[in-house]
Amino acid sequence: MTTLQPTLQYAVLRPRLPLELMDRIVDTISNDVPSLTAYALSSRQLVHRSRYHLFRAIHFDFIPHRSFNRCENFLEKCQNVAPLVRSLTLSENALQASEPQLPTIFAMMKNLTSLHLVKVDLVGINIILAPSSAGSTN
Repeated sequence: MTTLQPTLQYAVLRPRLPLELMDRIVDTISNDVPSLTAYALSSRQLVHRSRYHLFRAIHFDFIPHRSFNRCENFLEKCQNVAPLVRSLTLSENALQASEPQLPTIFAMMKNLTSLHLVKVDLVGINIILAPSSAGSTN
């Protein structure tokens, strides 16, 4: 029995498909949020690629007269996925959004390339956009 145990452990820990193939499988369901969530929870090998798709585009709704917003929740619980965000949409039904956490969130989203404002007037928030270093040559 002692000779079988290391063999079984090795078989359980080793993925059966190459990682590149597993990534392509996840890529085929890139728009299916429930499936991506299930993949991320089912396997360590699938979690990184699933998160890449799950967090590439996010949407924050500002809810007037509420004690918290999605921005605050994101800061508390999702700091490790902020660099995965490529597109951010901010929306509110009211005319003004005073959200002091936005500059901090923008700084965390180092790969943000698209910002969409829907019915939002940012009040009291200074946003300084740094020039892109992608087009620079050294």
